[in-house]
Amino acid sequence: KYIDEFYKNSDLLAESLKNSTKFSAETYDWWAWYVDNINAYYSLYICDKILVKDWKIKKYETLLNNWINVLKENTDEKWFILTESYSPNIDNNQARWPALAWLLTYLKDLDKDFYLKQNTLFYKYFVWSNWTFTLVRDVPIWEKIVNKIPAGPVLLWYSSSATVLSLSLFKSNLDKENFEKLLKFLNFMLYYKKDNYIFWKAILIDSLILWGKTYISWWENI
Repeated sequence: KYIDEFYKNSDLLAESLKNSTKFSAETYDWWAWYVDNINAYYSLYICDKILVKDWKIKKYETLLNNWINVLKENTDEKWFILTESYSPNIDNNQARWPALAWLLTYLKDLDKDFYLKQNTLFYKYFVWSNWTFTLVRDVPIWEKIVNKIPAGPVLLWYSSSATVLSLSLFKSNLDKENFEKLLKFLNFMLYYKKDNYIFWKAILIDSLILWGKTYISWWENI
């Protein structure tokens, strides 16, 4: 019975996506993060896999491909997917680490070639490695910061929940070296004694717990 409900809900989701604009509206005028739809589209990808297992025909492949093609059409000067926003102000259209890390973790299954190209750029322009730690920038190394957020390694102070996204990407890439270096850096930060990091640590711990509970490749076992 639950599978019939799943198919029904997937049809409703697909219909909603077909009838929506290309943007996922944010709380700011003219701003949108189109890539935020990745989880909705990925659930349709999973439904197609289940349909095939159930001796039925795929239903959402065209819808998925159309969405990915829009991603390919919206890139910056180095061919990164624009993940920050689509707006009339071109300076606000950026490729940013949190959204890209999240997107690439799923894009690996949806379009392998596109994923490989974007993943190579991600490592080249976002990831900083040294002998001890792995750090990640908020925007690519050539990009001017237009979000009024200081440039630099963002894991020190910003978006600790997004730190989990880098862990997920390194995990899905089977990148043990950077995964372990990032964990080592996070461990260092958890014991960094400075009062204004207390709130940051609380969010980080919560995010790491959430990641530990949810990052399971269950879709590989369908």
